[in-house]
Amino acid sequence: MHRSDDAFAAAQRRRFTRENAHLHVRHDARLFMQPAAYRLWKQEREAKAAEHEPESVGTDELKAMLQLKAEVAALRAEITFRKLIAALKAYNPSQPRVPAGNSDGGQWTNDLGAGRNDSRILSDASPEVPPRPGDVYAQLRPRSGPILINGRWVQPTPSQAARLAAAEAQSRDAIQRVRELDPNWRPQPSTYESVEGLIRAHRAEAREAEARLRELANAGIGPGEFAKEWIPARGPNRSFNKYERDAGLRIFRLWGCHTCGSFQAGTPSGFPVLDHQYPTALISPGTAQRLYPQCLSCSLRQGGSVQQLKRSPVICSAPPKSRRRIR
Repeated sequence: MHRSDDAFAAAQRRRFTRENAHLHVRHDARLFMQPAAYRLWKQEREAKAAEHEPESVGTDELKAMLQLKAEVAALRAEITFRKLIAALKAYNPSQPRVPAGNSDGGQWTNDLGAGRNDSRILSDASPEVPPRPGDVYAQLRPRSGPILINGRWVQPTPSQAARLAAAEAQSRDAIQRVRELDPNWRPQPSTYESVEGLIRAHRAEAREAEARLRELANAGIGPGEFAKEWIPARGPNRSFNKYERDAGLRIFRLWGCHTCGSFQAGTPSGFPVLDHQYPTALISPGTAQRLYPQCLSCSLRQGGSVQQLKRSPVICSAPPKSRRRIR
């Protein structure tokens, strides 16, 4: 045998005697082996593969854990960055501070005047439906600093701050919706000497505004208590087409008059009156309107109420279009 053949045999011997030699065996090795030898070799190969498996599994778990840690770190960095951006946007160097001499002197606060918040708060409540329990208001944040009540600064507790913000937002939204229909309406003034008194005052104003809304709805100003379905109005004119009259009759037969709930139209033709809401005489030109079926009796009574409100020096503007209810 030549020297080169000896070197080749030695290399092959080292190759097939090391621990991972089973990885270098041909896939069709059984064709070149005796049946008994092949079964023995297969058992040894499976045993060696089982010995190496825990190591590979552990490596995969380690890679997955490192990947998860990296993702968590990236999320934390993003959260920190977003908080920083929000803080920079909210910063206002002209924001007032609590006067010196107070226990909270120097802290940032709101310019509350007599204890009221800034009126620029958006509401998610629908302008056509009175507030109901469970309504949530957009941009509703509890007060973070003291408030001025009767000339003295009072620091509300976190619970009081949350309830005060909710009561104030609901009161403001209800009052705004009333003034869209009756610009001269004002809630009765109230007095308070504490944070709890201020909360009760806001809730009383909200109840008073809601009562006024119900009063207006009963007079045909705004969608009534029985308003369930409506038809988009093509304009303020009353030249209704066949589709509008048929759709109004179908809704009327299902739900009745949107103001009183009666199923008796009271008209010679039996068709209900298609009522523009909000009333054309009380809104700005170009405002979108809806048609609700109404009985003749409520329609006649509505005319007097509209004429009375029309004498107000201010005509209400279009209802906000970007409002939505969150449940």
